[in-house]
Amino acid sequence: MHRSILRIILGAKVSTPKEILYADTDTVPTTLRRSWLTRKYLIQLSIKPQNPMYETAKLLYSIKKDYPKRSSPALIHEMRYIDQLGIATFEGTPAHFSTYSYPLHPDRHPSGPSGSPFQKKSAVADHRAVAELFSSLNNQVPEETLRILTDGAKQQTTNRTTCAIHIPSLEVSRAWTLMEHASIFTAELQAIYQALDYTFKLDEHVPAVAIYCDSKSVVSSIASSAPGNNESLHGVRETMASLKASGTLTTILWIPSHVGIRGNEEADRLATRECSSPTGTRIKINLSPSEKISIVKTDWKEKVLLNLKNCHKPCIQSRKTTGLVRWLYHKERCVTVCLKRLRSGHNYLNAFSNRIDQGADPSCRKGCEEIENAKHVLVDCQANEPN
Repeated sequence: MHRSILRIILGAKVSTPKEILYADTDTVPTTLRRSWLTRKYLIQLSIKPQNPMYETAKLLYSIKKDYPKRSSPALIHEMRYIDQLGIATFEGTPAHFSTYSYPLHPDRHPSGPSGSPFQKKSAVADHRAVAELFSSLNNQVPEETLRILTDGAKQQTTNRTTCAIHIPSLEVSRAWTLMEHASIFTAELQAIYQALDYTFKLDEHVPAVAIYCDSKSVVSSIASSAPGNNESLHGVRETMASLKASGTLTTILWIPSHVGIRGNEEADRLATRECSSPTGTRIKINLSPSEKISIVKTDWKEKVLLNLKNCHKPCIQSRKTTGLVRWLYHKERCVTVCLKRLRSGHNYLNAFSNRIDQGADPSCRKGCEEIENAKHVLVDCQANEPN
């Protein structure tokens, strides 16, 4: 039934391989879909001890025995698969985050993320104006305020994530390497946390600290009243609360990246250099559920692509990733159907009719002696050339 619906959607012939149906509609077999949803559910469940299912799942995880083939609990196989990816789920007690009540809006709290006069679009258009505006605003900050610029970086080839801070007034520049598979979001958060932690541990009292970050999503997350489940986010909030209690006003400002702001460019250079040449300074943090899910999804997509490539058709073997190919779709459905039939080879041309019925004539219907396949109709047949 599932594949019949896909054939109707694509206008595909009954003989079209199922892998082409799944690839061209960006869908997957029910078994693969179930595996992905189960793995995602288990990762989310592992941080929710209040969930009624948590204790049952943890008990299943702790039982290390082989079940009979037809008597295995449904979750066991997926739990063990997640383990093989090196992802911890029910091994220990989930991290307990503080119940500190964070402000609904930063303007109602003396310490909190602040708005920014910059706009990303206009900043990219005029670097000089942005650099001048930043310099002007920075000069208005009280002299006793400690200014810190932060940044994070991620190198896709090595899967290495780093963060860095730069404090011009103290001539301090530091960089760290995070755990493998950490996201750029966590790197930006961790950079802010390291800046706050450095301020908190200074021997001299700092009346105010201003942290400049080039990630708008990170600044918004810190300002949000949503609790979140990222360790670095909670570390930032707790350190801000500690600084407030000790009399230090904290302000976190967003600034646009790669527009010539000197301190930001230095923080970016430090983080990028740490990606290519690690200094050995590492930060050990637990991956957030979203980062674990990202690892599982990447692995799952690779398995989906391998499953598709059981079909040896060129239109499948040429694929590097899953997903829809935009140029195969047209606003007129008949054009889309034609494109897909030509690519799959399962169409109404004589060459394919001969494969189904050996008595059918495979030659061109225009009178050519060549076999009528997609290449002949589109490229070789002179009868289809404009006069």
